[in-house]
Amino acid sequence: MSIRFLADPTDVVLHLRCLADDIENLVLEGGPSASTLSMAPVLDEWEAIPRLDVCLTGEVSHHPRFGTHSEIATSGLWAIDEAAGWARTLSRYYRLGRRVASTHGEC
Repeated sequence: MSIRFLADPTDVVLHLRCLADDIENLVLEGGPSASTLSMAPVLDEWEAIPRLDVCLTGEVSHHPRFGTHSEIATSGLWAIDEAAGWARTLSRYYRLGRRVASTHGEC
């Protein structure tokens, strides 16, 4: 049997382990730490969009791969607290900036 992966399985396992750890910490601590959020990219003019999973789109700042002022669609959204200004996707935390002025894409 030949298994074909759509992504590097080592990366997927790492992302899922980090996500599981972060979800556990969210349950125990009620949110990410200030130091975790200080290192997170900022997502401005963001909204949630439907796909097979829900993701966020927006203009990112200080992203490790996309830099600043890039329009992106994030990996799948796993947790969000708009009032506290953060979201956790499969790959990382985001600090939430301004939400896009729209009537669709409610989380």
